[in-house]
Amino acid sequence: ALLDQHRLDEAAASYDAALALKPDFLEAHLRLGMTFADQGRGDEAIDCFQKVLSLEPEHAEAHWILAMSQLSAVYESEADLGRCRAEFSSELTKLEHWFDAHRVTDGFKAVGALQPFWLAYQEENNRDLLRRYGSLCARLMAEWFKRQDFARSTRRDSGGPIRVGVVSQYFYDQSVWNAIIRGWFGQLDREHFSLHAFCLGDAEDQETAFAKFHATGFEQGRRELRRWVEAILDAQPDVLLYPEIGMDPMTLRLASLRLAPVQAAAWGHPETTGLPTIDYYLSAEDLEPANARGNYTEELITLPGHGCFYQHPQVDAACPDLAGFGIDPESPLLLCPGVPFKYAPQDDAILAE
Repeated sequence: ALLDQHRLDEAAASYDAALALKPDFLEAHLRLGMTFADQGRGDEAIDCFQKVLSLEPEHAEAHWILAMSQLSAVYESEADLGRCRAEFSSELTKLEHWFDAHRVTDGFKAVGALQPFWLAYQEENNRDLLRRYGSLCARLMAEWFKRQDFARSTRRDSGGPIRVGVVSQYFYDQSVWNAIIRGWFGQLDREHFSLHAFCLGDAEDQETAFAKFHATGFEQGRRELRRWVEAILDAQPDVLLYPEIGMDPMTLRLASLRLAPVQAAAWGHPETTGLPTIDYYLSAEDLEPANARGNYTEELITLPGHGCFYQHPQVDAACPDLAGFGIDPESPLLLCPGVPFKYAPQDDAILAE
């Protein structure tokens, strides 16, 4: 509970207390490692995951998380960055081989346990690395799918509006919703498109109500994988849109399956998915350089401008007490609203200038 609330120091203390009582408590070692990873204590995190594997060598989730944990939020040097990328590639190779014919059955449980999130904030072409990662995700999820007994419903008539399914955890006041999803629900022509929301989380606010009002269908809640697959297949979407793939575990598991004839991702997480099950990546002309297609495993679609319909948020217009912060109110102010880890230390000089 403390980890979910991002109270990391308290979470680590609780895990330590649990391990003092039960030194072979696998779940505590694993979650302590994830707490360390969130704190930027990468070496200690890896020690925890290796401890799990020393106690239980067949622990699939620990193998998966160990591979993903080779990546960090911040690097001290370019050489450090290169070393970690090489270690991630090496661990990914081990993971590809570890999930052999005997272990592939339970592999779906590991998919999404941790994702290579930090790659998106490295100024490198990650296509080849993520293609391997995406192929592994799709292989493990396909193995799970073929062992299910999903009913094959008769395909509906092709007439009428195009059915668009939107799969995301973020149907509330959150950056992915505000930048991308809200525009889809508010602006798409209902004569041509019907929107079916698959809301993977239980957070609700006034934006959730907005989505429900504009949706033809709205499914919501924390459900197991099978129930979400059944819900999507029952809706028979022509197109499935994933506004982000790379942050939410359930989103990744679903996106690793073929659940609609056309499947596309958008830039809620700004990186190629690497998944062979994703056909298109919806980006924007203003976000991509001339040679951008080489960065994606999907077919890149660069929509006009920023590629989305964005409305400025309503904010308090009152000016803060700048002098109270020791800031000259007459000086120009530069605002960098991104989370700090998104700015590489190598570019600090730009901010100072």
